[in-house]
Order: sequence, then C-alpha cells, then structure tokens
Amino acid sequence: MFFCHLAQHLVAAWHFILMTSSNSSAHSHLFSSIRGRLLLLSVVFILALIAIPAIVYWKSTENEQAVLQIEEVGLPIPILTSRLISELNSVAASQRAYLLSADLRFKMERQVIWQKQIAPVRDSLNMLKKKLHRTDLVGRFDSVQVALKHYQKTQEEIDLFFEKIKQIFW
Repeated sequence: MFFCHLAQHLVAAWHFILMTSSNSSAHSHLFSSIRGRLLLLSVVFILALIAIPAIVYWKSTENEQAVLQIEEVGLPIPILTSRLISELNSVAASQRAYLLSADLRFKMERQVIWQKQIAPVRDSLNMLKKKLHRTDLVGRFDSVQVALKHYQKTQEEIDLFFEKIKQIFW
C-alpha cells in the first residue's frame, strides 16, 4: 500500500515536471527531447531506489523492536504465570495435606514452596512489569501481587486456627 502511494506521488511529480517544463522556454529543450526525458526518468528512478530501501530499513527496525519486546516481555509472562499457578496449586495441596494429616512436613513443604519457588516467580514478574508499556497490564500485575500476599497470609491464619483447634481436640 505504501509503495502504491509512493508510485502515485512519483507519477504526479513526473506530470508536474513535464507541465512546468513545457511552460518554461529554457527547460523546454531539455525535457522535450527523449534524452532529457530519459535523464529525468533516471533521476526519479534513482531517487526511488534510494528512498524505498530507506523506508524498508526504517520499517524493519520498528518490527525488530516489536519482536524484542515480545521476546523479552511477551513470552516470559505466560510461562511465569503458568509456573505461578502450578506452584499455587502445590501450596494448596500441601495445606490440605497438613490439615488432613496434621503432619508438619506438609506445612514445612508449603513454606519452602512459598520461599523458593513462588517468591522468585513473583520477583521475575515484578521485573517484567517494569518493562511493560501498557498501564492496564501493570495494574493487573499489582493486583496479582496483592492477591498473592493475601493468599499467603490467609494460609498462615488457617494454620494458626488449625493449631489452636488441634490443641483442643487432640
């Protein structure tokens, strides 16, 4: 589409040059001959040969920047969020196992998952958040961070409640 637009401008410029050259007596000799017109056509063609690669280079650098943004931010986000969901499922399973069995190994396992697996993913998502250009996504990342802290605190409160109940009934 751009090249069609450029070609239309070149044709319009060609017609303008021909119209002005026929009105001017000094230039009428140059552009009225085939040699003069070929010279003019060659100049226009050379300018097009210079302009088109410059435009292609400019557009390709724009595309390269978009690809880098996708590689640096767009691809890691789904990978990290799927890891985060998987680890959240693991801590939920560990808590269920702790509540059902009262075995402290499951409680310790959950704490290790929070420290060694969820925290690094959360930190990586925070680093990626700084590279985002869309403010709506930044807001979503912030709400995920708040939800993670709330979920961890809720699990700890459930543990405290369970330990009090365990002392009473066991």
